[in-house]
Amino acid sequence: MAGCSELLSLLEEDAIDVVLLGDRLAGSEPDGCLDVVVKRFPEIPVVVASGSPVVDPRDALRRGACGYIAHGGDLAAVPAALRRVLAFTPGRYEET
Repeated sequence: MAGCSELLSLLEEDAIDVVLLGDRLAGSEPDGCLDVVVKRFPEIPVVVASGSPVVDPRDALRRGACGYIAHGGDLAAVPAALRRVLAFTPGRYEET
């Protein structure tokens, strides 16, 4: 899981406001990157982006994701979706 290792290193080194995690990296197993990020960095909201059945949206939310964005949708909607997630994360975001 090299991609997850790189992500974890970034999260440890930099101030990150939100993680947008692709379904393949999120994984469907309990040791998937989603579970590791949520456990190690509970203060950072994670949004899973997927267009495949690899990660069920309800499962991703139960496992700690704060949001879910379906691939194939309007890319212009992604920033607004991320702002909504950040707006509900106390102390993490202020509208500019």
